Amino acid sequence: QHFASGMDTFTFSDDPSRLPIMFENYYDGDADYANILVLDAFDTPGMDKVEVPYLLQTIVAPHFAIKSFFEAVDVCESYGERAVAVFDQGVAVLVGSNEGQTEGGSEDGVSWFALAKEFCTEFECDDPQNPVVNREMLEMFNSSKEYIRIGNCDGLLQNVDRIEALLLIPIIQGLLYHSDMWRHYPTMGMHHASVQVFAKAVLPLIKLVSKVQAHIIQEVISTPFGEVVDSMKLWTAIGNVLDDGSSRVDIGITCNEIGTSMQLQESFCDFVDKINNTPTVAPVRLSDQTNSPTTTVTMSPTSADRERSINMSLINERYTFTDISKAEQKALIALDVRDILQIERENGDSADAVTLANLVYTEGMNTKPLSLQELGQSGFRQMTQDAFYNFYRQAWRHESIFIDYNDTGMNVVDLYADAVVSAALNLAGDLELAAEAAIALIMPMQIIHLLSVELESCLRGENEHGKLVDDAFAFYLGVKQTKGNSDGYLLYSLAQKAGLALNTLNFSMGGEAEVNIKIIFLFQQAKEQAQSCNIDYVETYDLLRKTVGSIISTMNIPMVQFMEHYLLQIQDNVPGTNAKPENYVELYALAILPQVRVCNPTAYDDLAEYIIGGTVVANEVERVLVLMRNNYDCLGITCRDVHGNNENCRVKSTTLAGFVPEKNVNQNAMIDQDILKITALLNENALRSAYEYYTYGDPGRHRQHGSVRGLAISDLIKMSPFHQDFKQYYGGSDTYADDFITDALSLNPKNSIFKGISADIRSTIVSRTIQTMILLPAALGSMMSAVQACKEEELFDKVVKHWDTAAALLIGSIEGDQRGGDDEGNGLGMFGLAKEVCRDFSSCSTAGIATANEKLLDSLSAGENLISASSGNGIGGDCSTLEVLVTEDIIPILMVPLMQKILDAVYHNESASAFALARAILPIVNKVDSVSATTIDSETPFIGGDSDATSVANAFAGVFDGMGISCNDFGKWKKLDFDFCSFTDSNDDEGTSLSNGLYVTTTDVQEWANIDLDVKDMTEAMNNNNYPMAKDFYLNGFNSHTKDTDGKSIGIKSIGQMSLNVNMIEEPVFNLYRYALGDNKGSFLADDVLYYAHSLVMSFFDKIELSGDSSTLPAEAAVALNIWGNIVHKLYVTVERCDAKSFQGNDNGVQYIDQAVAYWIGSAQSTGDSSKGHLLYRMSEEAGEMFGKGLNGQTRNNRKILQLFTQASRLLSFSNGCKDNASGNFRAIVNKIVAQMTVPLVQHLIHNLEENDLDRIKLYGHAVVPLIAGCRKSSYNY
Repeated sequence: QHFASGMDTFTFSDDPSRLPIMFENYYDGDADYANILVLDAFDTPGMDKVEVPYLLQTIVAPHFAIKSFFEAVDVCESYGERAVAVFDQGVAVLVGSNEGQTEGGSEDGVSWFALAKEFCTEFECDDPQNPVVNREMLEMFNSSKEYIRIGNCDGLLQNVDRIEALLLIPIIQGLLYHSDMWRHYPTMGMHHASVQVFAKAVLPLIKLVSKVQAHIIQEVISTPFGEVVDSMKLWTAIGNVLDDGSSRVDIGITCNEIGTSMQLQESFCDFVDKINNTPTVAPVRLSDQTNSPTTTVTMSPTSADRERSINMSLINERYTFTDISKAEQKALIALDVRDILQIERENGDSADAVTLANLVYTEGMNTKPLSLQELGQSGFRQMTQDAFYNFYRQAWRHESIFIDYNDTGMNVVDLYADAVVSAALNLAGDLELAAEAAIALIMPMQIIHLLSVELESCLRGENEHGKLVDDAFAFYLGVKQTKGNSDGYLLYSLAQKAGLALNTLNFSMGGEAEVNIKIIFLFQQAKEQAQSCNIDYVETYDLLRKTVGSIISTMNIPMVQFMEHYLLQIQDNVPGTNAKPENYVELYALAILPQVRVCNPTAYDDLAEYIIGGTVVANEVERVLVLMRNNYDCLGITCRDVHGNNENCRVKSTTLAGFVPEKNVNQNAMIDQDILKITALLNENALRSAYEYYTYGDPGRHRQHGSVRGLAISDLIKMSPFHQDFKQYYGGSDTYADDFITDALSLNPKNSIFKGISADIRSTIVSRTIQTMILLPAALGSMMSAVQACKEEELFDKVVKHWDTAAALLIGSIEGDQRGGDDEGNGLGMFGLAKEVCRDFSSCSTAGIATANEKLLDSLSAGENLISASSGNGIGGDCSTLEVLVTEDIIPILMVPLMQKILDAVYHNESASAFALARAILPIVNKVDSVSATTIDSETPFIGGDSDATSVANAFAGVFDGMGISCNDFGKWKKLDFDFCSFTDSNDDEGTSLSNGLYVTTTDVQEWANIDLDVKDMTEAMNNNNYPMAKDFYLNGFNSHTKDTDGKSIGIKSIGQMSLNVNMIEEPVFNLYRYALGDNKGSFLADDVLYYAHSLVMSFFDKIELSGDSSTLPAEAAVALNIWGNIVHKLYVTVERCDAKSFQGNDNGVQYIDQAVAYWIGSAQSTGDSSKGHLLYRMSEEAGEMFGKGLNGQTRNNRKILQLFTQASRLLSFSNGCKDNASGNFRAIVNKIVAQMTVPLVQHLIHNLEENDLDRIKLYGHAVVPLIAGCRKSSYNY
């Protein structure tokens, strides 16, 4: 742990390319990542003996060493002695003492040095006792020491860089070997566990090199244990990140250094050679069919350009221009595209041709003074408030190809279209590519801009009467275009070519592409709507906006068609011209991917990595196609739009992060995509467009509530159980969230705090507010709508639709369908919020999923099951249970990540985030404790201030009970080492916290809880066949002490005495056992039936002693009979005293309930865990797993029992020991507790009947069947 935590080393640089920093960044900035990984491995039952040693060899030792080596580099010039010492310590840890002093080391080594020898034979190295990687490593060590001595610090740095690479060789060998062994032996846990460790040791580096290959590896290693893994996919991913001599980024080692695999009987280099990494030649381009017009581009157009007009026969009354001559002036831009293509045909791609093409592009020939470049550069001057332009700007700010373009010092993100066309002309010298780039990038954005201005004029009542729609349509058609042909030069022609490539031409319409048929109709519809704006501009604006959205979506279709066309050409290796298909794939990716980024950021990252960050090769095409097709909806298109059928695409999953809704609520889930778009627009300071998306929604989507604002002012918000609290807290407004956001989006806000704020602060405020003050209450409102509909006996479909809508709002579409949601953490709902902070609060599951999300998914499924089970498939059943699920389980667990993120934001001085998030919980906290609310409010100011995170943590901890939040769910806050369960404990000096705060008693019952340790000791003794010791623990006890008032031990409780020395003769349940089990002489197993539990336990001891079996039956019987019976005894003693009102003074009977709870849970139990703990809570968890009754990490039965115990305790406390005539109510609660306690006994009996386990049938039969005797005699007799 000392080395894993990086002791004895100092970091002087935060260079992200250094291995430890790389890992720290990968593991959420936690410098203690190595220590955490090892501690987690220790908690992996059965596999810790595999994982821990490998973690020490692959991460702990190497990373400590590399930290030491880099410190030597950093102090090399100034502190030579320190450099030598710290370098030596790194070598010592990397090699280890067990290697001895002889060359090559010994067979006893256990550090990294030994790892290289372990896999040497598997990869046929030259010397298994002293492999080449170790020899080179020693050479690096020795030369590095010499470099330090002579002060050659640059040489030392080069050596350390090489050492980093050498460290990877045996790790990669181990990953390859164990992954393939897993393929052959899927049920051998050793290989599965080994793969997980070796992958952890390389994934952070591989992800830095290629997120795509890292994703593939992660996908492969996520294969469930016991299933056959696709190891070759992993091998291929590794091959794709090795140094192949090209200029691509790699991990610094070659395939030769990996060696020859004995498993595959071929060298890894041969394996890599099979991976097709060679770009194929281009396909035959779909040539332009136009006859040659003007031959000299510097001349004015001549009569040869006879058709300088829009072809009206193409339109054929499908569209009506207001001013055809004005539109044709726009359409003439098509001839500039034609001239560039003509130059290429006549002059090739020569330098002279490039010069002439540049002249046409920059100055224009046919529409002066307008030019293609003028259009390509107009965005920064004219489109800064246009939504789509800003989506593209936002995307390209993260792509290096647009940053400091051409060493000009100018960020050309604002001029991205011009940058691409100019690069095609001047860098690639490809005129045809440049012309197509102008069509695909410049023209669509011009059309969108003109339509956006028309929309804006409609909204303001400044009617343009559709004149801008005319201009936009002219830019789409161009001149010299005939119907159903590709003889033009703009987007109509492009769509024709794309339709021909993917066979989507409609020959019944003269061979016209389906895209063109649709888009002409849409332009005419837009024209008519624009002309109606002066009649009813509010309604018309909404209709026009949707039509514009449909036009934009339709223009995407040929871009996607061409992208897929060229991808398939690469995959099929079709020979053609000198043009490179990968360039056209990238071009069309540039034309559409920014729209994917504001819809599915993870898919965008993967696609951009494949296409923009690298060059797509044949073996990657299928993955790219699947990714693209899975995200057609991000572009507003369908599989049928692109392919003419649905055969090439999978059906869109309706699953939300692992939750399978009964109804398809994908459209509801897509509300998070609006948030993504609003955030992108605010980051670009495009307030007008952000407000439009907030108010009217995505023009390409049509949902029930239409927009985020529609949701904010809907009745769903008012159905939230906290709506009145928020309304009162925020001045009586029903639309408090909308008021807040609308003001934040205003250019002239009413609230002074929003004046002059930066784009990033405004973006944070708005996005966080939508997340927590709109989506969260709307989801809760939808859940309560389901409860109300259930109570009103509405149809099943209506009730479950409410429920599933709530799930959609909480999870969102960005999370995808896999359990746990999006791997990259891009989700924007409450589900995504939980993932942001779970690591900092130790509240992630072993699978890396936020515990809050695991419980939410379980509760959502439980709610759907409750709805489905109510009165068959019609509603009218136990609706109160559904309501309890919402109020007592789901709401508290949703509050956890909200509180956690507020604390995280306060700690990191993220004041805008803390401020916005706190507004979403202050009314709820205020209802529980106004002092805590005031503290939180004062520590979360809008701008700046020195906030005290500890004060906020204390304020939240103080309202846990009132809000129904378990400290165990909240976790321990690593940043301040703040344990919320300890806080809870410290607020009750006398009580006992059971199961880390799951239940906190009023009185001290630790000694009662310790009885579970006797069960544990019994079990261990029997496992070792030490039956006398096991009996001694049972009969005489050891761990549970009886103490006097001074806390001095005066005796020991035992499980055996619970049956032998407790008087239960007047208790009803006990007498059922006497009646059922006793013979006519009152005997049972040759002893008095009063001791039936003890007699059964001893009979099981006799059986295992006789057989020599190490069975734990006596311990199980002791729990199911003795302890179960003693809990019932304590409850009925309390009932008797309650009836008699015999409690005196401070004795109100609560201590008996506390003792009963202690016997139910025990001292060693973990919440919801059937593997930890020894008493009835654990037994109930185990039974729940058998019967699928888990809920929020613990069984429904345990949840109900603990709720009932709480009710019993509170009743005794409030009635002062039943003095207020509460005995009838108390007895009713006790009867419910006893009934619930029976559930796990019945479940175990059924399970063992199915398993035909005769001994356990006997055990649980004796525990259950007597209870039937007082209910139905015939059933009991049977």
